Amino acid sequence: LGRLGALDTSSSGLALTPLGRTMAALPLHPRLARLLIAGAHQGVARETALAAALLAERDPFRRAARELGADPFADALDSDLFERVRALEAFERGQRSDADPGAADAVLRAADRLMQLVPRSTAGARAATGHMREEGLARALLAAYPDRVARRREPGSPRARLVGGRGAVQGRESRVSEAELFVAIEVDGGPRAAWVAPGGHPADALVRQASAIEADWLDPRLIRTADDVRFDAERGRAVAMRQTLYLDLPLVERPVPPTADDIARLLGREVARDPGRALGLARPHVEDWLARVEFLARHCPELELPVFDATLWGSLAEELVAGAQSSADLLALPLVDILGSKLTREQRGALEREAPESVVVPAGRRAKLEYPRGRAPFLAARIQELFGLAAGPRLARGRVPLVVHLLAPNGRPQQVTDDLASFWANTYPLVRRELKPRYPRHAWPDDPATATPTSRPRPRGR
Repeated sequence: LGRLGALDTSSSGLALTPLGRTMAALPLHPRLARLLIAGAHQGVARETALAAALLAERDPFRRAARELGADPFADALDSDLFERVRALEAFERGQRSDADPGAADAVLRAADRLMQLVPRSTAGARAATGHMREEGLARALLAAYPDRVARRREPGSPRARLVGGRGAVQGRESRVSEAELFVAIEVDGGPRAAWVAPGGHPADALVRQASAIEADWLDPRLIRTADDVRFDAERGRAVAMRQTLYLDLPLVERPVPPTADDIARLLGREVARDPGRALGLARPHVEDWLARVEFLARHCPELELPVFDATLWGSLAEELVAGAQSSADLLALPLVDILGSKLTREQRGALEREAPESVVVPAGRRAKLEYPRGRAPFLAARIQELFGLAAGPRLARGRVPLVVHLLAPNGRPQQVTDDLASFWANTYPLVRRELKPRYPRHAWPDDPATATPTSRPRPRGR
C-alpha cells in the first residue's frame, strides 16, 4: 500500500494519504483501484476500465490463444494488455474478433461498472489519443504494479529479473519481447516456466502478460544508488559494482574499486567460512604443523595448546587479512610462523621436543615423522638404518610410542611395529631369511641389535 501511494510510511505511524482515501472509497482491490485512478489522470479512463475488467474477469482471448498455438498475433508488442484492450474495443464495435462472445460481453459490462466508479476529481482529464493511449495505459499499469517491474537479463532473451530478486521468464503468450524494462502483469510461479526458456531455473516465475515501460517513468522516491560488494571466488578477490536500484532491482551497474574495509570484511568472512581453502591449510608444511599441534594437545592437555577450530579461525581472521588484497595474498602468508607466534615459549619448546617434525635415525639420516589424524604418529626407515636401536622413541612426554614402518631395501613396508625389541628378536630372522637372497649387497647381520647401522648397500664385488 505504501508503494501504491495509499499509505504514508514516513511517519511513526501509518496514515492514509489523500490518494489512499480515494482508493479506499472504491469497492475494488487496491491494485485495480490504483489502476483506475492513474488511468483517469492519464486520460485513458476507458482503456484502464477495460484493462481492469480483463484482469478481474475471465480472459475472453485465452481460449483463442490456446487454439492458435499461444501466439494469436504477429509481431512484437509494447503491451500484451493494450493489445487485448484494442481487440475488445473491436469486438464492441462489432468487428470480427477472436474473443469468446460470452466472456467478452461479461468484460464489457464489468468495464461499464468500473467507469461509473471513476472519481469525479479525475474524470475531467483530457482523453489521450493515438500512441498516447498505449503510453497512458502503460504508465497506469506501472502505478498499479510498482513491485512487478522486471529487467530483461539480455537483449532478446525471455529471461528477466523481478523486483524482489526472483527470476522470471516470459511465456509464449507474451509478445513484449524487446523492452529492457517491463511490468509483469500476470505472473504464475513454479516449475511450469521451465519449458519456456531451456536452461532456465525451474523456480523462475512465468510471465504471461507484460507491458513495456521506460526508466524515466519510475518513481524517483523508489530509486537509490548503492554499492554491491561481493567476493569473486574465481578471481579470489573482492569486487564492487555501483548500482542504480529501483527498490532492489538493478537498473544500471558499473564497476568501482572496493574499499579497504570491504576487502578486509570479505576476506575475513572467507577465512571464517572456509579456512582450509582460504588459507591453504592442506599445504603439506601447514597441514603437518597443525597435525603436530593437534596430536600434542590431545595427549598433553596440561600444555593448554590452542585448538584450531572454526571459533579460533574466526577470531584470527581480522589479523590474518590485514593488508591483504586477495586470496593469493592470504596464501602467501608465513602461516606457520604466524600461528607459532600464538603459542607460549613453553608450548613452542614442548612442540619441538615432544612432537618433533623429524628425528635422526641411527644411520645418521634425518627422517620425517608423520602425524596422521586419528592414528599413531610413525617413522618410515629401511631396516638397515635402524640396526642398534633397541627401542623406538616415545612422544608426548613418553606417553605415545612412535610406530616404525620398517622398509625393505626396495622401500616397501616389511613390518609395522611400536616394539623394536620384539621385532629384532622374533620377526627379523624370518625377514632376513626372505630378503637376504634378493638383496645380497645389503647388510643382514645375525645380531641386528648390536650391528652398525648403514644407509647404503655394499659396493659391488665386496
